[in-house]
Amino acid sequence: MRKAARQSSEFLLASRGSEMQRLDSRSQAVLSPRDSSRREFARSRSGLVWREAIAVVALVAMGVGCSTTRVKSKAQLPPRAIELQEPKTIWLEAEEGAAGDEITRRFSAALTQSRFHREATERGIADVVLSITILPVEYQLEKTTGETQKCAAKTKKGKCARWVSVPVYGYDESCHIGVEIKALAPSGNALFVKETHGSETSSVAAEGAWPASAKETICMAAFGKATEQALRWVVPTEETIKWEFHKLSNGDAQDRTEQATKYVIASNFEKAVSSFEEIIYLPDMEDEDRAWARYNHANVLFALGRFDECVESMKVAQELIGAEKRIEEMKTACTNYAR
Repeated sequence: MRKAARQSSEFLLASRGSEMQRLDSRSQAVLSPRDSSRREFARSRSGLVWREAIAVVALVAMGVGCSTTRVKSKAQLPPRAIELQEPKTIWLEAEEGAAGDEITRRFSAALTQSRFHREATERGIADVVLSITILPVEYQLEKTTGETQKCAAKTKKGKCARWVSVPVYGYDESCHIGVEIKALAPSGNALFVKETHGSETSSVAAEGAWPASAKETICMAAFGKATEQALRWVVPTEETIKWEFHKLSNGDAQDRTEQATKYVIASNFEKAVSSFEEIIYLPDMEDEDRAWARYNHANVLFALGRFDECVESMKVAQELIGAEKRIEEMKTACTNYAR
């Protein structure tokens, strides 16, 4: 692949030993290849629906509170960029040098592992050109000094007979790195531009001499975090979802809620989402129950990638019962992905 002729700050990515490998294991943990049985897609009027997008690895009951039933599962979420929520052929471009090579390698590996998009072998055949820029590194170091008391001699009984002062030298370090991804159509028009950021800090101290700086380690960790966040816009990622289904005071509605929750536990998400939707429109329900029924429904809408519907449903819930923390959090989560 051709590298665009851009220059950015090179920041300690020339060495690619054990530290880089450890960083890889963290930054790519969300990019587990999806089993073919989980990669079914269907189209509906609302756009792309992720059928079986939820890869329930370990659906574990988290407990039952007085007002909620909670379960936890892992789910495969679609790319955050709406323009990349259907499979594309993508051409990668990054600046020249070690940093550009490394981030290109990571994006290329993510495309391969996700098995959703395909990496183009030529720019001319790509549906999308993804231009990746590493933003200038912000590194800060603050030196600290002090002293500690150490025992220089002991009595026969083991008690300290003489104390001496020993100087202590330390570093407080921080590193912040940003990554910009720009998606271009074949025509050259920008589809979207996103910036993601990663930060890492370190505090080290040593007696009698200055310790080794952790600059390389923390800057690579910050780079890994920024890259991981950038990849969330491009490829499907695995997330842990804490499902929380609110109990309803209406007896019939609550019975149906319990049944719908069982569908979730059984991984029958299409049945679960339709069952939760039916509860919303039951007659003789108080506004509070109807609002929480929408919240329960939105849980599954979110995991199926139906973010626009989730946002609209949470708006109605807020109109019914006003400000409520959990409803606002669900609305925010869906808004982060919505069109």
